[in-house]
Amino acid sequence: MHSDEVALEKRIQLASSGGAALAGAGVGVLLAKALAPVAWGLAILGIVLHAWSMIARRHIERRAGVRLPWWSVALFWTCWIVLGGLAVWLGVGRV
Repeated sequence: MHSDEVALEKRIQLASSGGAALAGAGVGVLLAKALAPVAWGLAILGIVLHAWSMIARRHIERRAGVRLPWWSVALFWTCWIVLGGLAVWLGVGRV
């Protein structure tokens, strides 16, 4: 696959994931009261699923020898920083 095609595929995947996240956030806001009892479980499940998929995808890309665009690498590490910050914030907030 040509590097331009890989970059386009990554942008499409990012747009898809971002759209799904926004839609999920919107539904969450609309159903906030109804989902309140399971909010922590949903948040933890979402974080674990997202973290697992980032790791799995990175392994697949490395095995395939895919050269990632700079912005994809930056987003990968930014996401880990945000997840780490979120974990710290949640840990401090629950103490």
